[in-house]
Amino acid sequence: RVAAAAGDPEEAVALLRRAAGALLNSGTRDTLLYSVLLDQARLLADRDPAAGLAARERAAELGAELRSRGYADGPGTGFPLDASANQA
Repeated sequence: RVAAAAGDPEEAVALLRRAAGALLNSGTRDTLLYSVLLDQARLLADRDPAAGLAARERAAELGAELRSRGYADGPGTGFPLDASANQA
């Protein structure tokens, strides 16, 4: 993300791919991986549309999994919702 903000999208994409791979290899399927995939999809949208679409599809699948596990859908802390709370 820093590389992207610094104006080096190619380096950012490479680092995001490495981060996603490391998270997947460690069995991490959480909001951090979700945000990495979304950032990757956004950065790849114009540079490599097929890869961008694949990242977006992986993010959508993970997003659905996270929602089914009780994570909030949308911006926030990423912590699972408390089922006893009145969430609108």
